[in-house]
Amino acid sequence: MESFGLGYAHRHDESLRVAGEALAADPDSFFVRWNELRALGWMGDHARAIAVSPALLSASGRSTWVLGALAYSYGKLGDVKRARALSDELEARSRTEYVASSWRAVAADAAGLRDEGMRLVEESRVAGDPMFVLARIMPYFDGMIADPRWPALSR
Repeated sequence: MESFGLGYAHRHDESLRVAGEALAADPDSFFVRWNELRALGWMGDHARAIAVSPALLSASGRSTWVLGALAYSYGKLGDVKRARALSDELEARSRTEYVASSWRAVAADAAGLRDEGMRLVEESRVAGDPMFVLARIMPYFDGMIADPRWPALSR
């Protein structure tokens, strides 16, 4: 949990260090492993984030949290094709199971689909998605926050 809080405080190096310590104590913890992925992405080490994702994807049954975070890193590296494949997967899954609009927004934006991302942010806001409340301090949303449409969405 400490790694998560440090990430929101934008203390990414510390967040990654704490996640590493927690991984040593509990290497099977989804939340700890996801925090490693998140910390790497938020600190801009997208290649490493992608490198640690296969085991987490497998162990989590392709968790929507992992797919969204992974799409973000692919988008940041300019691999729009892979980001789009993950966005499409989240959209397809949302037709048969709950997939938070916020994760779908992150993946759509990473795939270069800003209009769709903004539509999904609005859906997230209306639904009361807790991730929307934290969007202002989550790098996943930085591109959308810079969009001139954001102020109207975040009222």
